[in-house]
Amino acid sequence: MPNRAALAVILLAGGLSAAWAFIVPIFQAPDEPAHFDYAMSIYGAHRLIRLSDGSPAWIVSPYTKYLLRASDFNRIAWHSSMRAPAGYGSPAYFARVDAGAPNLHEQRLPNGRINYIVPFYPFGFYAIEALWLHVIALFTSSIVAIFFAARLLCIFLLMLGLYFNYRTAINLGVPRWTAVMLVAAIGFFPMTSFVSSYVQPDNLAYTLLSATLFLATELRRTGLSRGVLVALGLSLGLLAVTKYQFFLSAALPVIALVVSCILTTKPKAKETAYASVALLAPAFALLAAQRWLVDQRSPGPHATTQTLLSFEQFRATLATGIVATVHYTVTALAQAFTDCFLTGACGATYWQIVGWFDTPIVIFNPLAEGLIRIAVAGLSLITAVAIVFLVARNARRLYAVARRGARLPAFAVVTADPVLNSYLCFVAIMLALYVLSFNAFGVEGRHWYPYIFASFLCFVWYAPRWVRKEHRAMSAVLAGLLLSYSLVAAVYALAEVETRYYGPTKDKYTVVRLRPEQLAAPHGFGVLRQVEPADYHVNSSQQVFSFSPGTPLAISGAFLSNRQGDPSASVVVDGKIPVPVLTGQYQFLIAEASHSLAMGYSGFFATISTLGLSEGAHTVEAYAGLADGYHYRRIPPIRLFFLTTPSGRFSESFMRQLQTSEAVPGSLQSAGACRADLPLFRVRMNRSDTSRHFAIWLVADDRPYPARYDRKSDSFVATIPSGDLPPGAHALAAYAIVDPPHRYVRIAQSATFQSAPADSSARFVVDPPAVCSDALGRLAGTSL
Repeated sequence: MPNRAALAVILLAGGLSAAWAFIVPIFQAPDEPAHFDYAMSIYGAHRLIRLSDGSPAWIVSPYTKYLLRASDFNRIAWHSSMRAPAGYGSPAYFARVDAGAPNLHEQRLPNGRINYIVPFYPFGFYAIEALWLHVIALFTSSIVAIFFAARLLCIFLLMLGLYFNYRTAINLGVPRWTAVMLVAAIGFFPMTSFVSSYVQPDNLAYTLLSATLFLATELRRTGLSRGVLVALGLSLGLLAVTKYQFFLSAALPVIALVVSCILTTKPKAKETAYASVALLAPAFALLAAQRWLVDQRSPGPHATTQTLLSFEQFRATLATGIVATVHYTVTALAQAFTDCFLTGACGATYWQIVGWFDTPIVIFNPLAEGLIRIAVAGLSLITAVAIVFLVARNARRLYAVARRGARLPAFAVVTADPVLNSYLCFVAIMLALYVLSFNAFGVEGRHWYPYIFASFLCFVWYAPRWVRKEHRAMSAVLAGLLLSYSLVAAVYALAEVETRYYGPTKDKYTVVRLRPEQLAAPHGFGVLRQVEPADYHVNSSQQVFSFSPGTPLAISGAFLSNRQGDPSASVVVDGKIPVPVLTGQYQFLIAEASHSLAMGYSGFFATISTLGLSEGAHTVEAYAGLADGYHYRRIPPIRLFFLTTPSGRFSESFMRQLQTSEAVPGSLQSAGACRADLPLFRVRMNRSDTSRHFAIWLVADDRPYPARYDRKSDSFVATIPSGDLPPGAHALAAYAIVDPPHRYVRIAQSATFQSAPADSSARFVVDPPAVCSDALGRLAGTSL
């Protein structure tokens, strides 16, 4: 009976995810366009994509580009008040989409551009998706059918993973009905439904990780079974070319388990060699294929790529001394634990946020949802303490056993539970990456999704062992509690998604023209983010500040207001041009920081047309309406963007205009470097009583680079990516926009600097390292 119940649960969970797949509009899930684009690039080329095939770009496949336009992606994504296109989901709507789509049966080789994730994400998931889509394309020429087939494959992967979770729980000794409830809690959990319903490699990682852990527990039962070893090796190999972190966290405990089996059973040399080859050969072979795909030495027009996961800033912290490093490490570890398990961006996107981080799940009402999140955080903390206590207690006992000479039995016990060992390895990897990279990768709930079975198992099965040895009844109660939450949350989550995309329309752009008497001091409490292209993009460490004239741009921000009703905001370009603003947009980071869902609706979004704007530097300012409905306060900081030639340089005529602009007192000095290819400069400018504010930027080889205001030193800091420039000496000048009137001035002092070759190993450190952290991070490009 429990087995039939488990099968029913798996089918129902798949059905729930399928409902999500068809309700959530096309591409309305994080990074789905990029993941679908990579799969469709392989599909169109009829082969794997190499780094040598072209330079990385956001979206390259004509199929993806078409679906982005046809689904009205840019209007809906990130904007919580925007709804799905009229008629979305109807046969007539999808027929119109299919009517204008590119031909699915034409071979489309890379045309000098490849998807930007090719260098970073292994090919496994995308190759499997492309192969599946080739099969579907034998029966249809519908781009809509192809897209939803890609989503449905992910749902099938979920169902496979749930099956392996159930079998693994049984192998670990979990009572069958408790295992059924545990699998149901996973299958109906909102994050599970959401992630499994869109094109995302974490779905394959979840299935392969679940299969790996199941096979590892089978190995405990069967010994060095050849069939199990072969299946385990294939599963690990595919996991290696799906997500590296999951492969590493699973491979280490599995290898340790196999070594333990070999030492315990002492098989013949032939059997040992067979076990080693079966376990490791698939991973080595597939990783070699991945290495071949991204070989930088291969010929082609590819560009050198960089990843957000850089440890340069941690190295800069190390150079400041052991005390500062220990202080940072302890602080960052505490922050990492809080963010991942208690409250923060990761916690919110695990328990509460779906869509493009714009759809909160509210169970019952905001107050009840807040109380539930507090309860979840409390139980998570208790579970973490229990696991730490359990591991420490077992380690102490095993150490005592090993000291008495029973090292092999102790090692066998240590390696006997690959599920818990694998999860602990993964937690250690994630916390280490958080600390070493300053959380540059932006940890999210979905990053933990493949380990959802192990994490729920910690709460249901492992943590109760801290309380009592016979804990089966308590485990059943906790599994029932977790299932109850998932069932209630599943209902509310589906309703929230329905409202988000098909509820009453509230979208409305407004243009607010401010008069001088409406401006109040001091600055408002909020933030204005940097200017970005208005079309689809992904946040990157390689930030773009220069655009060709005519490029549509966008800017977003958030502010806290005590005004009743819809908040009001104004965005102004160059101090005089108001632009359309969309207010009341959900910002989950604001909601999480303030612990208020109402505060979360404090975001705004503005569109900027660059038609009619001249070449040069331009400022963007934002103002938040006050409670009286009349006065506004400026939201810091001022943002800069540049209109240049397509090469990213200013024209000769504009440079002559800059060089002949009024010179004002000020200083421009080197401030070390954040890393070898990122020299840092500091600018100081004497303030004028007649100027309300100003923005500063640097120019090297006719390329502009924005500066950021550093309050501590009352100066501006800017970095110059030397990869943009040829090695050698370069002249550097600083300029400012003074308002009013809106005009350019030149800082009297200039400077020169040496651009390091791309392979330079020299390292410089600026003190304090926080300056580098800010200059490298998302605050780059701000002004006073």
